[in-house]
Amino acid sequence: MAQSRASSLRPANVGLLLIFLFPLALLILGWSLRGQLPAPKPRPGRLPEMHWSAATAIDTPRDDFGLAVVDGRIWVLGGMTGERGNKLDTIEIYDPATGGWSYGPAMPSGRSSFRSVALGGTIYSFGGSASGDSTIALAEALDTATGRWRTLAPLPTPRFGHAIVETGGLIYTIGGHDGRRGVDVVEVYDPATDRWSNAAPLPTARYNLQAVVLDGKIYTLGGWFNDGQSQIVEIYDPA
Repeated sequence: MAQSRASSLRPANVGLLLIFLFPLALLILGWSLRGQLPAPKPRPGRLPEMHWSAATAIDTPRDDFGLAVVDGRIWVLGGMTGERGNKLDTIEIYDPATGGWSYGPAMPSGRSSFRSVALGGTIYSFGGSASGDSTIALAEALDTATGRWRTLAPLPTPRFGHAIVETGGLIYTIGGHDGRRGVDVVEVYDPATDRWSNAAPLPTARYNLQAVVLDGKIYTLGGWFNDGQSQIVEIYDPA
């Protein structure tokens, strides 16, 4: 008889019993903890779609212009237009709050391939190309509150296609093309003194590159190097 009972509790039967008992134990545990566990957040019925939307077109078709943001408005300065790349001296300002464009004070002269950056309410523009000159050293500042331009100490190395960033109250002009080749020059402008100084040169001379400041460091990306597009990324620590 004992042998018969032992044989009835085979491993298969024990496993089957556990299959029924385990969910029951979880049900009892969940019931005892009701009201103590955080309720799951409901999922939205439909996730928002990522998309682009069209804004009001700029009045003058242009490329290779300066760009800056002041008080939440986008300033588009100079550049080129038409098949022959006519140099522009006009400025257009986009206001995202209204979706409209307005004209700003004209630049003292038409030019393209320069770079601009805003520091407070002032827009600084350096270098570029003007009619009859492939590279210029012109440096100017626009007071956006008064609409007045003033001439600054010239860019020590005339060039176009450079990158520009502001950090620590200083403006860095990085690389570019001097009319013959890409350059590795990094020149720093101090708006407080209207003076230039040199920073460590780029390890790789290039132009039409881009630069951005992140965590106090300057990242330079891409551009033209040895007559081709570059994958180079180099980092400069001003500190």
